[in-house]
Amino acid sequence: MTPLLILMCYGANGAGRPPDVSDVVAYARQIDVAKIDAALKPESLELWLSSRELNLDHVRWSRGDCDIRPDESPSKHDYPLCVRIDFRCPNGWGWMSLKIGTIHKGIRGRPELLHCVVKSRGFPRHGAFHGVKKLSEFRAVLDAVDADAHRR
Repeated sequence: MTPLLILMCYGANGAGRPPDVSDVVAYARQIDVAKIDAALKPESLELWLSSRELNLDHVRWSRGDCDIRPDESPSKHDYPLCVRIDFRCPNGWGWMSLKIGTIHKGIRGRPELLHCVVKSRGFPRHGAFHGVKKLSEFRAVLDAVDADAHRR
């Protein structure tokens, strides 16, 4: 089957078709961060990421694959549906993946932080990768990246 035909087979009425990029991004921007991490005050993810407290230079939203690259087509399994958020901060860069549903069932369920990594600037042997397990830890990791930059 050609890719065009596969897309057409998802259904003309939209039932069973995966959400497009604009649906995923629009939904993700308005997610309440308190639903992802109860330690945070209620606020949309977009406002939280654009806060002065985090001091991110650039935020780019896209539909992601949850860092799963399946060998089988999505028609055989219902893989997770994620939004990927790439960002830059004054002394680093990184990305996060939030699970927001599944490919077949669409956007549904409680959003979940799957991955968040912050890399300090510099060549690989000089810069460090920092993992973030909870959104409430994100600010502390950004602060650590800033501290790394000032030690060099």
